[in-house]
Amino acid sequence: MVELIKMEKEVQEIKFNPLPAIITGILLLLSFFNWPYAYYDLLRVLVTVVVIYYTYIAIYYAYYIYKVSPGLNSWLWSLLIVVILFNPAAPTYLHEKILWGIVDVMIALLFASIIFSLREKEEAP
Repeated sequence: MVELIKMEKEVQEIKFNPLPAIITGILLLLSFFNWPYAYYDLLRVLVTVVVIYYTYIAIYYAYYIYKVSPGLNSWLWSLLIVVILFNPAAPTYLHEKILWGIVDVMIALLFASIIFSLREKEEAP
């Protein structure tokens, strides 16, 4: 129990920064327009970096998340799937722009849900 209280104090010291998720979500939604292929390569790298950032935070606090807030476990797994899907070193090819559009919207919604859920947790007493 003492360990959880100590961990909770450490978690409270970290403030969630929603800006990377907001920017990446907007860029994902803008991918419906016709852009040069370099835009999609940049987007792939950006999404991977942002997801690794949030995954790092989730893994660092995995014990706390597991004990105190088990609902966040699904985010960890979702973020890991996104890293695999957008990995620039071993790209995934869906070959149809509409499929990527659906994936982009789903990931933008995932980022939005993470932002809103973590803000609610920060505002809760």
